[in-house]
Amino acid sequence: KKFDACVAGVISGDPKLYMGPGKGKMPLALAGIVKCKVSAENGKIQRGDLLVSSGSAGYAMRADSKDVLPGMIVGKALEGFEKGKGKIFILVNKQ
Repeated sequence: KKFDACVAGVISGDPKLYMGPGKGKMPLALAGIVKCKVSAENGKIQRGDLLVSSGSAGYAMRADSKDVLPGMIVGKALEGFEKGKGKIFILVNKQ
């Protein structure tokens, strides 16, 4: 759901370190630079924008700092993104 404070991190497609791997578990990035699925549903994403969960399950979207409460921030955009859905590099920094 949008602006969900319960998001733990970003599922990583290229993990460098596994901590407690197990069958059926997904690698979760808690910090670092990773590719993240994003949606432009809340406007185009610019480098440096704060990212939060979007209304599309598994996707992040940009957020204005005035709309963000503690625990909602997934990370910061390291690239821009114009429209639709796609993937960009972000700095995962759950706050």
